[in-house]
Amino acid sequence: MNDNIVSASGKAFQKFISHLTQQLTRPKAKFIGQLLCGVLFSNNLILTNIASKVPCPGRLTAIAKRFRRQLADRKSYLKQLLSNYLSLVRRRLDMDSQFIVDLSDLAKPYAKKMENIAMVRDGDNGVRIVLRDLVEHLFAQSGDWLVYKKVYLPDSQKPLYLVAYRTSGYSQPVILLTDMVVEDFEMALQIRIC
Repeated sequence: MNDNIVSASGKAFQKFISHLTQQLTRPKAKFIGQLLCGVLFSNNLILTNIASKVPCPGRLTAIAKRFRRQLADRKSYLKQLLSNYLSLVRRRLDMDSQFIVDLSDLAKPYAKKMENIAMVRDGDNGVRIVLRDLVEHLFAQSGDWLVYKKVYLPDSQKPLYLVAYRTSGYSQPVILLTDMVVEDFEMALQIRIC
């Protein structure tokens, strides 16, 4: 029974990697597969530990050196990799999917659950408003495909930044909340690309 689970997991992982690495060169595709496999099995992001978990023959130092070289050349493939990933996950998203973009912990010590946060406080005048209504107002006001605004969660003094954008294939805008400061269009665009 365990062999069947391992076999099915391996096939699903290989299928994911093949979708993720479409239109990449063979060395780049091999690197991405080995890196993800190493990260999964090493449980940390130390390069030599990742390299030690790669299921291929070779010296550890040579594999780690190859990984460093590939990571240094990430600009040549990162955009394609991100595009492939987004096209892969797009099929599994709907208008109720939520993403929290946060480089630190979003802490609400007294919250029982954080799902489906609906109300936010406008960062300019303190009015509580439903998040989706605020986003529609921002789109109507700006006339642009990407909007941003400082907001606060109810009962929280820490500001968050709302970034929302319209994209083809979705009837509703994608709404992101982050604690990274978003003060202009370029910063909002960077949050969207992350």
